[in-house]
Amino acid sequence: MSGGWRARGLGGLGPVAAVAGAGVALAAVFASAQRARGMPLSLSAYHELREAAISAVTAVFPARAVGFPVGQWLGHAFLSPPFFFATAAILLAEWAWPVNPEQPLLSPSFVHDLVWYLATIGGFVLVGGWLYEHLRGLYQAHLRSLGIGVLPAGPAWLSVLAGIVVGDLFAWLHHLVRHKVRLFWLFHEVHHAQRNLNAWTNERVHVVDVLIAVSIQTLPLLALGVPTTTAGAYVVAAAWYTRLCHANVRSHFGFLRHVLVTPQSHRLHHSARPEHADQNFGVIFSVWDRMFGTLSRDVDVYPETGLTDPTFPVERGYGDVVCLRAFLRQQIHPFRAMVALLRKRT
Repeated sequence: MSGGWRARGLGGLGPVAAVAGAGVALAAVFASAQRARGMPLSLSAYHELREAAISAVTAVFPARAVGFPVGQWLGHAFLSPPFFFATAAILLAEWAWPVNPEQPLLSPSFVHDLVWYLATIGGFVLVGGWLYEHLRGLYQAHLRSLGIGVLPAGPAWLSVLAGIVVGDLFAWLHHLVRHKVRLFWLFHEVHHAQRNLNAWTNERVHVVDVLIAVSIQTLPLLALGVPTTTAGAYVVAAAWYTRLCHANVRSHFGFLRHVLVTPQSHRLHHSARPEHADQNFGVIFSVWDRMFGTLSRDVDVYPETGLTDPTFPVERGYGDVVCLRAFLRQQIHPFRAMVALLRKRT
């Protein structure tokens, strides 16, 4: 563990301190505003103030196509102290136990994938939510008789836990399908193109890939009786957990790897080596890969990651990132590959 500390030095903590400091400053601003308004220092008061600030800003943009992403960016990132604290915690883990000590904490890849995160919460969530609502309407109107409602009755925490387990099983399934179906893979490979894994690589997912995942997962979850709120709890839990598992962190969590996906096991999933292809599809729990024979037995290997396709438009520096050149090319690339595939088959 100390090898990473020596390689980076205490100076490498600068980005960690900057991100954590932003969270502290933002929390202080909210606390000051609560005191100025005579409000108690509580989470409910914080949420009330934050929602008021978001509403005031989004009211300037009457068009939903603009107001929605702005609201998402403010609520989930720029006006969210937990966003900064959780990001700082992952950066600290990358500084302390890196797979690649030479990879900067705030590398072009990190910033590029953060752009993908902003695109995801700003637009892709809206598109995915639209599809989910239409699929739920289809289920309620025509397929409700197929429902079996297997989630246990009882305390709310038990229902949420069961929903997370069931949701993770179907997340494993749609992940597997997106690898095995060639047409789906053309969009999913955008996620696998990252050569420098980082916390935001988890959000580097093409919008068509999002729609495929939602389409595969939604109807089974509805048939099994998983409430929308529980499905939402799974999405939140999986999002931050998988950010850690995508990070440049050298750890397999010891004995916990027998139950949980780890940074090491998920790095194998992103491996550029052919012997690791199509393994470790789990999102939170590793038990599904163990049950269905897709678990890699390499527990101490930290391979290079990315695609071997030389035509894929990877980001090569901050210039590609700032002007969104790489992001836009990565949006278009799967469609070009799809056309080439269809021409080859005709």
